[in-house]
Amino acid sequence: MRRHIETAGTKHGKRGMLLHGLCRALLFAAGALTAGCEEQPPPVTRADERPEAVKKDRPADVRAPAVAGSFYKGSAAALSADVKSRLAKAARPGFAAGSVLGLLVPHAGYVYSGDTAAAAFKAVEGAEFEVVVLIGAPHRRGVSFASVGGYDAYRTPLGDAPVDASAAAELVSAGIPFVREAHEQEHSLEVQLPFIQTVLPKASILPVLVGTDEPAEQRRAAEMIHRAVSGRKALVVISTDLSHYPEYDVAVLADKAVLDAVLKLAPDVIRGVVKAVSYTHLRAHETVLDLVCRLLLE
Repeated sequence: MRRHIETAGTKHGKRGMLLHGLCRALLFAAGALTAGCEEQPPPVTRADERPEAVKKDRPADVRAPAVAGSFYKGSAAALSADVKSRLAKAARPGFAAGSVLGLLVPHAGYVYSGDTAAAAFKAVEGAEFEVVVLIGAPHRRGVSFASVGGYDAYRTPLGDAPVDASAAAELVSAGIPFVREAHEQEHSLEVQLPFIQTVLPKASILPVLVGTDEPAEQRRAAEMIHRAVSGRKALVVISTDLSHYPEYDVAVLADKAVLDAVLKLAPDVIRGVVKAVSYTHLRAHETVLDLVCRLLLE
């Protein structure tokens, strides 16, 4: 899904306000829709002891890929060819790539959702962003609030994606710690990286896992993230799956209801729609009529 907001004639003012609203709305969507993932809520882990995201007097701290060769191709040549092939098949949207504020992208294996991811990243192909704010939900190790990936870089077969050191350090100082164990095996952020490296090769990344489903805490996290990238050309990428198991027609209807709510950039609206759709209760045998009835009754 792609969200486009025209910001012609502005550099940081209007774009900054819209980016703040997008952070809040999409961050909430990521948390609210995590219920669709099949794993149980992970155990909460403690923060890394490093007080800063970057220290100069040490070897580079690079996160090794955890799902290369399973969620996506394991060699540089095969992965590059796969990503570029999917991007080549994706339709180019009818608006300027640089005017995009955010993307909502699934994080399944590429064999399942790679073409959908390519359709999203096609919207920013050729754009110039300084930093990509990459937000996902923890699946392997939980965090009680949020956690920034305070490495120096994230490695994939395509090379190292540099973490934005100043923004990461600012988040740590603001109260979003680096919980190393939560990031080491997490796939939701990693699977976005080959597309980011291909489409936006000059951008740094600001990876954040959000573990809270409390609206006030999500708002606080969004405000921290927004401050960390304020005044910069930033793209928000939310890594979240929608429904997993219902029949196709039901999934299309449920997903459209949620995506329409996300486009309003209103967390309260999203919460109401997600509650009505009730992803955790979508059953494979549920019909479109069943879902419509429940939506109307809410």
